[in-house]
Amino acid sequence: MQQNEPAADPSARGKHGLLNGKYLLVTLAVTAVVLHGSLYPYEFHTPPDSLGPVTALLGSGLSPRDSFGEMIANILLYLPFGFFAMLSLRSRWRFAIVTAVGLALCTAIELAQFYDAGRVTSLSDVCLNTLGTMIGALAVSIMRTPPISISLRKSLTQPVPLILLFAMLGYRLYPYVPAIDLHKYWHTVKPILLHPAIDATDALRYFALWLTASFLISDAVRVRATLLAIGFAIFVLGAKIIIVNQSLSLSEIVGAATAVLLWLAVIRRTRRPAAIVAAVLCAMIVMWRLQPFEFYGIGGPFGWVPFRSLLHGSFGINVQSFCEKAFLYGSLVWVLARAGFDLRVSTAAAAILVLLTSVAETHLPGRSAEITDAVITLIMGGIFIALSGGYVSERRLPSPVTPSHRRFS
Repeated sequence: MQQNEPAADPSARGKHGLLNGKYLLVTLAVTAVVLHGSLYPYEFHTPPDSLGPVTALLGSGLSPRDSFGEMIANILLYLPFGFFAMLSLRSRWRFAIVTAVGLALCTAIELAQFYDAGRVTSLSDVCLNTLGTMIGALAVSIMRTPPISISLRKSLTQPVPLILLFAMLGYRLYPYVPAIDLHKYWHTVKPILLHPAIDATDALRYFALWLTASFLISDAVRVRATLLAIGFAIFVLGAKIIIVNQSLSLSEIVGAATAVLLWLAVIRRTRRPAAIVAAVLCAMIVMWRLQPFEFYGIGGPFGWVPFRSLLHGSFGINVQSFCEKAFLYGSLVWVLARAGFDLRVSTAAAAILVLLTSVAETHLPGRSAEITDAVITLIMGGIFIALSGGYVSERRLPSPVTPSHRRFS
């Protein structure tokens, strides 16, 4: 009996150790981003006539000082940390460990912000950040339960498209607060009904956005991709009607409807749908970044400090802007990989494109060109490499009449 047992795998111990190396690297990268975003510009000093950081933290109380949108943004800031920290651990106590580490991290940052000029120490931020860590860790725990894990394996193909779609929701639906005023609903749809107008540039931009979203949905799920693509578009456009400070334009409706219908009827049935989506998305990103194409001969300064422009003004708006860039540049990396490129190559190519357009922005009026967008592209590519490996070949996306759809419908 014993001679028939398979030989021990020398790498098994490393595979089943306490830490998962690739997810640990992503967790460290996410932690570095959080630290940089929380402590920049690192102007530390000792406040006069103060009782110390601990007293200031405890004395701040739990009363929220931010809007609801900024409170959600504080939760979203630590959600990736909880998610990837949970994936990087194999201990049965990993949820408690990740929660404790997240609590320690945000508490240490809040205490350090006491000495950082322009920062405010807040106990409510500690609670919100810890909650974000717990939600991220809880998501992994739920996905790893046997019934849900089996169901996800049957219905989902890759986690990356889902991450990108959540990033899209993060910036399209900010500040995530539904309005209860019926006048708001009417003011949102009134221009569309009474004064319909389409801006060609906006319509093309929304077309590329929704074509990318349709591709990601079809790439993420094995079943009912058609209904999900249509339902996702209806959900987002409908939510913009009822969410405060959101608006809806005829250009977006036309761009979204055209993209979803063209994807379902034509593009996904072609031999290389990812290549088509990559070309459209690449053109949109270049157009979006370089409009109005009125270049000056003498270029302005280029910022080499990552996230400098995102660390000023409203925290919620900055998170919204980060989600938008993460979606656009991350989607470009992913669709290039689905078109057949090595994931590392697609990451480098997308980062170079974004960096070149950032340099070109130094010659555009009213732009702040910096390294941030290229860094975001590299971060997203690094996360995708950790989740999917270095190469993700293009597959022909299933149509609604394939046997797999009949089996699970």
